[in-house]
Amino acid sequence: ELATLIPLIKGCQQLVLVGDHKQLPPTVISTFAQSKGMTISLFERLVKQGVQPHLLDVQYRMHPSISEFPSYKFYNSQLHNGISPSDRPIVQGFDWPSQLTRVAFINVKGTEQIYSSSIQNPREVEVVVEVFIKLLAFNNIRSIGIITPYDAQRKRLRNEINLQAKVIIHSL
Repeated sequence: ELATLIPLIKGCQQLVLVGDHKQLPPTVISTFAQSKGMTISLFERLVKQGVQPHLLDVQYRMHPSISEFPSYKFYNSQLHNGISPSDRPIVQGFDWPSQLTRVAFINVKGTEQIYSSSIQNPREVEVVVEVFIKLLAFNNIRSIGIITPYDAQRKRLRNEINLQAKVIIHSL
């Protein structure tokens, strides 16, 4: 947020902000910054001050079965799909519980461990790497995104994926 103040104090004539006040709030670790209200995003702060947001109401990235929930829960069912389910076919190599939905929850019986002020779960890493390897084996995928809120988990995932990739390359 503070970086957006630079053009304002430099005298810009117009300012266009592109974002979404209904997305995740900023991650603020500093208790001092939290006490000064920095846990509220700039977009949310502006909306609370009466700035009327303009909703971009057509989404093109998600499978319609994924966008259904945020459309209902956060956007009063005003978010529409610019794609059809056939535009996002099912990815092979994963045992989907439903052929109609592109979301699956995997119950991983692992234990979280604190590692250098962050958290990791070795069993979760094993399962994610296993799914990652299967997806690569069954699909012509150029990139796969793996999201975790924990730095220690991210590092462990990266290390395990690199190790597995070396095993796969050497077995060819």
